[in-house]
Amino acid sequence: MWELVFGGILALILSTIASHLYYDTRPFVTEHAVPIIAHAADNGFPSDHTLLTALIGFTILMHSRVVGSVLLSVALLVGVARVAARIHHPIDIVASFVIAALSVAIVQVVSRRWSRKSARS
Repeated sequence: MWELVFGGILALILSTIASHLYYDTRPFVTEHAVPIIAHAADNGFPSDHTLLTALIGFTILMHSRVVGSVLLSVALLVGVARVAARIHHPIDIVASFVIAALSVAIVQVVSRRWSRKSARS
């Protein structure tokens, strides 16, 4: 559980940095259309919904390949639905998966180093 909490905090930090470095106008704004799902016309990069579901999927993947894969499939479906609803571009979804994977990988590396260091003491 703590891996999910720290991974979530790290993902939030990385997502905030990414959104300040890159601005992606939402598709419904550039198309001058009413979105299928009511949404603010703000920066769509990265997708918060996809980020959260991918983070959960990657975290669980470290413990169970089957359950993690299913959850990552759900995350992909969330991302596809966000693109289909014209709320996000595909780059927003890809970025969310990258940020989630990077966050989980960093937490795993830190966790392993911490465990080794604790074992030596």
